[in-house]
Amino acid sequence: MSAPVLELTGIAKSFGAVPALVSVDLVVEPGTIVGLLGQNGSGKSTLVKILTGIHRVDAGEIRFHGSVLESPVRHASRRGIVVIHQDLGLHPRLSVLDNVGVGDGYATGKLLPRSRRGELGTFRRLGERLGIDLDPWRLVGELSPAERVFVAVIRALRELEHGGGDGRPLILFDEPTALLPAAESARLIEMMRRLAAGGAGVLFITHRLAELMATCDKAAVIRDGSVVFERPTSEVSHDDYIEAMLGRRMSSYYPEKHPVAGGEPLLRVRGLRGRRLQGLDLDVRPGEIVGVTGLVGMGQEELPMLLCGGAPAAGGAVEVGGRSITTVRDALASGMAMVPGDRRRDGVWTGTTAQENVTLPVLGSLFDRGLLRARRQREQARDLMGRAGVHPPRPDLPISAFSGGNQQKIVFAKWMNTDPRILVLDEPTQGVDAGAKRDLLQWIVSETARGIAVVMASADHEQVAALCHRVLVLREGAIAAVLEGDQVTEEQILKASSGLTSSTGRPEGGTA
Repeated sequence: MSAPVLELTGIAKSFGAVPALVSVDLVVEPGTIVGLLGQNGSGKSTLVKILTGIHRVDAGEIRFHGSVLESPVRHASRRGIVVIHQDLGLHPRLSVLDNVGVGDGYATGKLLPRSRRGELGTFRRLGERLGIDLDPWRLVGELSPAERVFVAVIRALRELEHGGGDGRPLILFDEPTALLPAAESARLIEMMRRLAAGGAGVLFITHRLAELMATCDKAAVIRDGSVVFERPTSEVSHDDYIEAMLGRRMSSYYPEKHPVAGGEPLLRVRGLRGRRLQGLDLDVRPGEIVGVTGLVGMGQEELPMLLCGGAPAAGGAVEVGGRSITTVRDALASGMAMVPGDRRRDGVWTGTTAQENVTLPVLGSLFDRGLLRARRQREQARDLMGRAGVHPPRPDLPISAFSGGNQQKIVFAKWMNTDPRILVLDEPTQGVDAGAKRDLLQWIVSETARGIAVVMASADHEQVAALCHRVLVLREGAIAAVLEGDQVTEEQILKASSGLTSSTGRPEGGTA
């Protein structure tokens, strides 16, 4: 019987007096996909950095194909260990072929510094192995999100070949599907299965439980630096994993909906059109959460930016209290705030502290006689970070020091700092763990209890059904169904999205 691709025993790592990993035991067999779950800040990223040689362990043993690896692991890719990060490190203005070669050097010819024929041959062979057909001359910036991940995987496999590592490598996927729609995720997961079928050991770090249970042979949960739960996915349920991550049993994961008092709409939308969206009508009242969903590409993705003036509309009108919204400045002045779907690109101000991020939208109010009141800024940031449940609650830390879930909480805190009347959410819990997701959803519901109107654009049907009072289901850019009351279920949303039913609380094309 062959040795495991990876065997970790008692891995521990601390940063100063703060333990990141306490005692991690984990085994990845050849030809298997192992899921790794845990809340943001639980130690997953530290473990990846140990396996790729960025950090040295304080204690414990790393075995790769039965042989002990010294820590820090040197030349990980030469040994057969590669990682596909969520941040893929690709250059959008270079071709696919150029991006594949940039990490480990380009193929050379006898007289030329580069051999295009050799590069193309390697690229096509690896693509065929993975079941991927990409145009090598296409710019990476023109690819879909999943295709960009494919490029990163081909580059990683090329590095493994050049390094001469074992034919059964360890490939770590660090949340590769976090920003992908379902159809794109399915393509990536199929590629992971091909890699495992070829003998590789795959470690799949993700927050998407449904994907994990459908993809992985087994999964381990890391909490407070230790593996606390490790079972075959066929033997456990979705709730078992959530409870293991949180360390307690939950009576209810989603917050309870409160009744909507009614009143005049805060937000009115009439005939709104975009690149895909076709004539959307929508009213949202104080205290109401309205979901807008559908299959990928049906138009809900562009709605948040259109509502807030961040993208030009092809037609229609957006009004708040009778005021027309055509620019971001209009939206902010009317009391509208938006939490964007891509926090790295649109949500956080990189290179600065949490304090500077949280207070950025209201920075002008923190000046007195031309001077920034640093204490007031710090106290305001600390209060909001506390309300959001950010860990650690340190306003002075750089934004890069926080996990993804805590960064998302900081983005929420930043926009709640504007005291909005209307909150527009674009995939608000995308790429965050179960605990952070629950905290954010609870905050949204508590804010609607005091009268904020919420529009949530999301492809997470379970979440939309659990939180929203009304749901607009889009198909081909138009409203296909308006679900209310008992109709707001995950099943009804899926049926309406797929065109299996036209059941609506109101006639199609009416005002939602």
